[in-house]
Amino acid sequence: MRSNSSYFPLSMLNPTAPKGVMFGPTEFKNECDYLYPERRLKLGSTIIWIPGKKVHIGLASYVDAQKNGDEAALARLKELGIPLGIKFTEDNDFSNTYELESEAQAKRGRKPGSGPVTKIMRAEIAQKFEDGSAFKVGDVVKILFRKKFVKDSGGTKTFRNVYERPTEEEIKAFLEKEAANG
Repeated sequence: MRSNSSYFPLSMLNPTAPKGVMFGPTEFKNECDYLYPERRLKLGSTIIWIPGKKVHIGLASYVDAQKNGDEAALARLKELGIPLGIKFTEDNDFSNTYELESEAQAKRGRKPGSGPVTKIMRAEIAQKFEDGSAFKVGDVVKILFRKKFVKDSGGTKTFRNVYERPTEEEIKAFLEKEAANG
């Protein structure tokens, strides 16, 4: 559980709420809403949070699910044990606490699940393959860019490239392409 004193047990508002369910301000921009994944929660908006399950539900989603009779969302709330009918404010209007993820919005980065960028090339630095054997400058290697997420001795987390031995077919295709480009 977070040590942030801004989170309070939901049982303060409804005694039937399960232990461990909290409410308070989101600490991250564009956090994905559990009930409606197309909604991105604004920084500082109030959420219902279940730390053990990594569930973040915007109050707007909680209220909208009940107001609109959304059976799928209500079933998810029931499954989590979150009681219905909690009144957070007089009008329970939280429509300004999220933004809809727009399909037209430019996406940053690569598609999830697309894997790391891989390239067959001549090594520009001496390094070691993933199996521990060394290669020297000029050897043909297969590099998987930003493949590993590691923590250095100072505790900083960074991505690291992984060096693998290319297959015979990959080496042959690389050498042919290299010869063609002269």
